[in-house]
Amino acid sequence: MTTTIAQVRLPQGIMKEINKLVSKGLYTNKSDLIREAIRKFILDKQVGTVPNI
Repeated sequence: MTTTIAQVRLPQGIMKEINKLVSKGLYTNKSDLIREAIRKFILDKQVGTVPNI
């Protein structure tokens, strides 16, 4: 998988929650968590846009 870098500014509160989830071991690192969140967001937005076959 080819990746690119995207810099994002997040509020301190969101970063605090991200760090908690990573430190609990739910994600390997912050990047993994953010990628998962974006994938889920995109899939959520695509629901209903794929025609029934």
